[in-house]
Amino acid sequence: MHDDFENIIETGEFKKTKKRKGKPKGSNFERKLAKELNSRFDTKEFARTPGSGAFATTHKNLPSHLQVQGDLITPKDFRFIIEAKCGYDININSVFSKKSELWKFIKQSIKEGKEAKKEWILIYKKDYCDPIAVLDQRVMKNVEVHQHNYFIINNLYYCLPLKELLQFSNDFFYSK
Repeated sequence: MHDDFENIIETGEFKKTKKRKGKPKGSNFERKLAKELNSRFDTKEFARTPGSGAFATTHKNLPSHLQVQGDLITPKDFRFIIEAKCGYDININSVFSKKSELWKFIKQSIKEGKEAKKEWILIYKKDYCDPIAVLDQRVMKNVEVHQHNYFIINNLYYCLPLKELLQFSNDFFYSK
């Protein structure tokens, strides 16, 4: 008899699949996200930041044209830095707890955006779910959002599915 089948009969439990470790999962998500953004914007300029986001904090003494903020390298005239997070335990209740990972990620995105002198987008993907994007409400002031699914967090941040954000015009994403 097969070992798994015997285990089920003896213990009543199925063999659990191993959880993927955080770093490889995050790196894989960043690669997929860069590929999706390259496809959407018809470019090859989106890429993972070397060493992921740690590169920005460990290489602050580089000349400004070589400094990179966020988890993805973006095209020069792209208006946003991108923070990408995957697999953390964030749910709707996280909105109400200032100590949650969600708020830590938003604070990190704000900080990275200020350092880069750009706006920011936080892209979060929970396991087995589609990614969502969180943006400062100020960048959404001239956007027709009524046609999209979204919610507003504390009158400060828009949260919407990434696939809907990527339907916005190129003018929204690039500096003029």
